[in-house]
Amino acid sequence: MNANSILDILVKQVQKFPYLSIFIVALALRWLLLGLGFVDYWGDAQHNLIISKLTLENGFVYTDFKDRELAWLPLYRYLGSFIMLITGTYSLTVIHAFNIIIGAFTASITAYLGVTLINKKTGIYIGLVTACIPYMIVFSYVSVAEMVGALLLLGWLFGLIKNNYWLVFICTALGALTREEITFLIGISFVPLFYSKNYKGIVYSVLGLILGLGIWSWWSYLNTENLLSWLLNRFQSTSSSTAFYANEGNFLVEYMLTPFGSLIQTFPLILFFIWFRKSESKKPFKNKEWVSLIGYLTIVHWIFIFIAQFKIIAYPDPRLFILTLPIAIIWFFSLFQRGYFRKFVTRRVIFFLVGISLIQLVVPYYRQYSLQPRKEVGKWIQENIEDDQIIWSDQAVAIVESKRDPKLYISSDKLLPLSIRGTQEQDEYIHSMLEELDIEYLTSYNAPFDYTQALWPQIAELQPFEWNGITFVPVFSYSPYKRDEGSIHALLREQFEAQLQIGSIWRLYRN
Repeated sequence: MNANSILDILVKQVQKFPYLSIFIVALALRWLLLGLGFVDYWGDAQHNLIISKLTLENGFVYTDFKDRELAWLPLYRYLGSFIMLITGTYSLTVIHAFNIIIGAFTASITAYLGVTLINKKTGIYIGLVTACIPYMIVFSYVSVAEMVGALLLLGWLFGLIKNNYWLVFICTALGALTREEITFLIGISFVPLFYSKNYKGIVYSVLGLILGLGIWSWWSYLNTENLLSWLLNRFQSTSSSTAFYANEGNFLVEYMLTPFGSLIQTFPLILFFIWFRKSESKKPFKNKEWVSLIGYLTIVHWIFIFIAQFKIIAYPDPRLFILTLPIAIIWFFSLFQRGYFRKFVTRRVIFFLVGISLIQLVVPYYRQYSLQPRKEVGKWIQENIEDDQIIWSDQAVAIVESKRDPKLYISSDKLLPLSIRGTQEQDEYIHSMLEELDIEYLTSYNAPFDYTQALWPQIAELQPFEWNGITFVPVFSYSPYKRDEGSIHALLREQFEAQLQIGSIWRLYRN
């Protein structure tokens, strides 16, 4: 039995209950990864978890342990709060379960749009690819907002296609409160929508953006008396991270090959554009308006990421392409169905490439070790520091790993507001806060989210030092893993940890 026959049999079985079947396939693949030991590799997941917990405990008033609430759009964190309220569990596990359901549902909705825009059989192919493509699986369990954002973008598009403008309005408003890129993508859609005279779609999208961004700006004003403080906070956060990771390496490698490599990782189907050609089909272009809109959004989003890497984002990780990945798959299959690829590109070859691309799941599996120094810091705190001791820490990963109440930690942003940093009052202010809060321990990790080494560069030397009558003594440090065996696992882990910084804990003694 050849590969085409197997694929045809699979599609025939799925056709009986297409959307449910695709949902189950997607759900099973995502649960399988968790069962194999895949865990979050973004520290943002732990930060989101802490924000959700503190927000729930603060009567659903949006709260961040770093006092940076306005830097992070709130919808995904509020969803986490509701999940904690329903389950009574402060754990990433329940958030993973929620994200997995969202990811599987996204695959089904993508299939439905494929059926609507192209045909039933192609829609099933689209759903199966969405269910199986590696980074759609990965970001269905990683606890960040991208998958929810992708679903909301699909909901907005679904509303436009079905003339359900209330759905357009709701998904736009919620999307604007989920990821900033959704506001950008919906905003740039007004050009093709205006060209196709879809004025109602534009009006309801604008109203949705006004509601979503209006709510967020109103909250910003209540906290800072500045309607745009949220935008300034977000820009400051991303630009500081970009500056921290900036280097003077080869321009072609850093700004062209690296982002293009991320795009291929996320959307391996792009490789087939090597065989792109002018279509010879004479058939009327079914749903040309919507397919053109999808292609337009996909390409503009990619271009935006390539430009944004210079100032707005630190580096173009596959995560950044997830928002438009479902519609990119629809766009690709619409081109395939219309004969825009040479005869080499067949259904069998497409699914063979998707299957081969699953090998790259090795990367997110071993990227989980990028959090290891911060996890080890948290484990040491859990085992060695009393539960009522306040600790200075900017490390969300360590806080979650320590299994202590996040309220027992205080961040640099709370200890040292931006208005005081770099001024003559800085040292005196820090000293008074250390005494007032009776802080005896602090954690340190050289990263843009951690301010301790900017204050005390001596920390990098891991030797005791004195500062304003206080002696800083290292009591724990974790250096990146060095293999002592020849196994492939040890080799890969070493490669992924090689570039990491040392995580450390310091005891403060008053002289």
